[in-house]
Amino acid sequence: ENAFTESEIGYLNGRLSARGYSVIPFTGGSLAAALRAVNAYLVMAPIRPFTNAEILAVQNFVANGGRLLLVGDPTRYNIVVEEDLFDFVVIIEDDKIPLNSLAAAFDLNFNGDYLYNLTENEGNFRNIIVGARRVGRRK
Repeated sequence: ENAFTESEIGYLNGRLSARGYSVIPFTGGSLAAALRAVNAYLVMAPIRPFTNAEILAVQNFVANGGRLLLVGDPTRYNIVVEEDLFDFVVIIEDDKIPLNSLAAAFDLNFNGDYLYNLTENEGNFRNIIVGARRVGRRK
């Protein structure tokens, strides 16, 4: 279960298809068994945490040469609705990111925020700067 639609990954799917790969959605059952038939596992904005068995299956998959791509989106978070007979409360859990249940097993962490420059690039997280950069050198 993920918080994205097929149309949102259309471009990625097209680029993978052009290279001879296909995206096969995981629809349930044994993740360990499903991973035996593929060479890469793509996780995009899951809406529930991974179980310990699923995390172990992915760790074994990667240890045996499988490739893993984790994709998070800070605009996709868990929404909990608590209701009783006379009232309801909507809770937005932007601090609980289900992807981190798996990411932590690989020493990674996703935050529910952005990192961007407010004075350049129109102050917009979607307008990023991509270019060559020399690590360890100052101008």
